[in-house]
Amino acid sequence: MQMVEDVYKKLIMGIVIQTRKNVGGAAITQANTIDGLKVIVIKNKIKDIEITDDPVKVTGDLVEKYIKIMGPVALTIAKKVTDPILKENPELKLPEILK
Repeated sequence: MQMVEDVYKKLIMGIVIQTRKNVGGAAITQANTIDGLKVIVIKNKIKDIEITDDPVKVTGDLVEKYIKIMGPVALTIAKKVTDPILKENPELKLPEILK
């Protein structure tokens, strides 16, 4: 299993990147409103994700925020990103919304 923090970074980054394909820069703007989450963008590319709170809560808050702006398709996107990561890391704790 990968380092837990790295797995959550990969998960959150994937969700942000895939959501950005649908809603553009709003995906990053909205992600940066989540307490405990900072998306670092340099020259219009996502370079890093900083998680300073419980990563399960941060992930859930992010998905819920995206659902508010995009509707149910946001959950579909998040689950598509989550599935392969969960297969590699079956012990990963997920927020209820992604179970």
